[in-house]
Amino acid sequence: MASYLLERSPTVRRDRLESKYEHLRYARLATAAQRSPEFGPYDGLVPAAGAKQLASILIPTGPALEPTSITSTTQPVTNAVSASRLETLGTCPRKYFFQRALGIRAPDLWERETNAWLSPLQLGSLIHELFEEFLLDLTARDLVPNVARDSQPLQSRLDELLRKWAQQIPVHSQDAFDRRRNELMDTCEIFLMKEQEYCQQRQARPWIVEASLGSPRKDRSIQTANPVINQATNPLDCDTPIELALTDGRALRLAGRIDRIDRLLITGSERYVIWDYKSGSNFGYSQSDPFAQGRKLQPFLYVGMLRHRFEQLDRDPDAVEGFGYFFPSPRCEGLRLEWSTVQLSRGEEIIRQLCDLLTSGTFIATNKKEDCGFCDYAPVCGPPEDLVVISEMKAQAPGNPTLDAWRSLRHG
Repeated sequence: MASYLLERSPTVRRDRLESKYEHLRYARLATAAQRSPEFGPYDGLVPAAGAKQLASILIPTGPALEPTSITSTTQPVTNAVSASRLETLGTCPRKYFFQRALGIRAPDLWERETNAWLSPLQLGSLIHELFEEFLLDLTARDLVPNVARDSQPLQSRLDELLRKWAQQIPVHSQDAFDRRRNELMDTCEIFLMKEQEYCQQRQARPWIVEASLGSPRKDRSIQTANPVINQATNPLDCDTPIELALTDGRALRLAGRIDRIDRLLITGSERYVIWDYKSGSNFGYSQSDPFAQGRKLQPFLYVGMLRHRFEQLDRDPDAVEGFGYFFPSPRCEGLRLEWSTVQLSRGEEIIRQLCDLLTSGTFIATNKKEDCGFCDYAPVCGPPEDLVVISEMKAQAPGNPTLDAWRSLRHG
């Protein structure tokens, strides 16, 4: 220690310190690399991991493989890819690397929340369960939502469901429970009003509820007096992952659950539209940009999956009209965002760009600090303000060919 303190040369002092504490040398190299415009290993360039990750989400397609056929490659269902997984990659490749390549996860924290009953995730599950039961009952009777007829029965179903959930998730505050119930009552009112209006304007009828494509159908957690609801299945359900072929010869093995498919009667022919419920806010969603620069891929993927499933069942895939998000919460007042199949066609280009990122092992951090808001890896990455500046500097610097796909995603 004395020799270190008496040494006048900063370089010698640094070398002596780093020889004993090697992590300090790596920290210095990483800091210097971040300040450089070159995109390298300290910024997320990991070619070996890229090849491994690409192999885990893609399957090769040969000349004899038809787009409508199920691949003969025997891979377990667990290898299927979800839309949310690809959306993580499109939002922040670095987060995807931490999550999927390294398997890092934040420790579970138990916090007793007294100001709110039900987390956002639990609230979404309850809403999906409520609407599923309600619409299964309607479709079994060949009815469409009607405010005058269905308002009281829907609220009764909600109260029954709340009692069941309260048995599983303790209510620590009656005020918190009452606030949540009132919010859900308002949600039900908005849902019914907007559904009646939508079905009348579009000549729409709920057709399939909770279709499981590429994964086993979930066990129903609710049991009702109607056995048709309790044992509800539909012709679209399938356990085998859906193979979505890309025009460059690659293909994705996909799995997902579609909240709802409506049947539309347009000029005498049947059309179908997919709807996905969103119980939270519409932040990050835009009618003018369905893909949000690679962050939102569910519309394109679900349309592709349903088209493929239609082909398997000898239905017309072109009858799939489009995809929409429905926000029935009071804060969004029943907002609907909807895109036609044609409007979603650019989705394949975005998927291919994401696959190119994986091919080159390019796991750059996001260039938008809002993406860091609820990220488990924020303590590792540092302040979002600094992170996005560095990421954008790398992307805008001349060269760095591995970032071409990223530039295209974010800047067109």
